Amino acid sequence: MKYKLLIVEDENFEKEALETIITETYTNISIVGIASSGKEAIRKAKIFKPDIILMDIGIPELDGLSAQRKILEFLPDVQTIILTAYSDFQHAQEAINCRVVEYLVKPIRTKKLTDAIDRILLNFQTNQGHTTFMPETSQITQNEFIQQALLYIEKHYLENIQVSELAKTLYLNAQYFSRLFKKEMNISFSEFLLLYRLEKSKDLLIDTDLPIYAIASSSGFTDSSYYCKTFKKYVHISPLKFRNQQKRHDTPLS
Repeated sequence: MKYKLLIVEDENFEKEALETIITETYTNISIVGIASSGKEAIRKAKIFKPDIILMDIGIPELDGLSAQRKILEFLPDVQTIILTAYSDFQHAQEAINCRVVEYLVKPIRTKKLTDAIDRILLNFQTNQGHTTFMPETSQITQNEFIQQALLYIEKHYLENIQVSELAKTLYLNAQYFSRLFKKEMNISFSEFLLLYRLEKSKDLLIDTDLPIYAIASSSGFTDSSYYCKTFKKYVHISPLKFRNQQKRHDTPLS
C-alpha cells in the first residue's frame, strides 16, 4: 500500500530537500502535492486527502498551525509533522493542541525526519488504519517526571488538579515537583495549567457556538467571570471579541 504525502513549505531549497529525502527513502510513500501557503495546503489537502503532511509553520496567507486546524475538520486522522524554526514552548504547546504527531526544529537532520515518518508508518501498520496520537512530550522536555505531568494535565485539565495530588502520583514531594516543573518549563505549574485551559477554550470559541459560560466550564474553569477576566488578561481581548475576530478572518477559500 502506498501512503499519500503533502509537503507544505514556501522555501524552494527546503521543498526540494524534503522531496528528495522522501523519494529516495520511501517506496511506499507518494508525494501527491506541494503547497507554498496555508490556504494552498488546505485546498490540496481537500483534493488529494493525504495520509501524512510535512507542514512548515512560517508560511504565507495562513500559518501552518492555523492550516492544520482547518485540515483537521475534514481529515481528522491526518498525521502531521511540524517543521519549524521556533523552538519555544508556546509554539510546541500550540502544536500539541493542533494534534500534530511530531514537532521538528530546523535545521532538520534527515535521520530525525525519517525516524518521525517511520513511527507514523509503524503506527499505520500496527493499527491497520489511522490513529491520531499526541506528539512526544520529549519535544518539550527530556525530564520523565515532567513528561508524565504533561500527560496528566492533558487527561485531567477539566478537573480540580492539585499540585499535591499530581506530585503524589509521581511519588514526589509537592514542593520539589513545583521547583522541578518551573526549572524545566520556565513557567509555574499553576500558570501552565491556566494557559493550557485558555488554549482549550480558544478551540471551543473557534469551533463551536457554545455560550461563554459553557466554554468556561468545558475548559476547566469553574467561574465564567473569572474565565473572562483571565482570558482578557492573557489574550488582551474578551472571549466574545476573540470569537468574532476569528469568524471574520474565516473567509471561504477560492
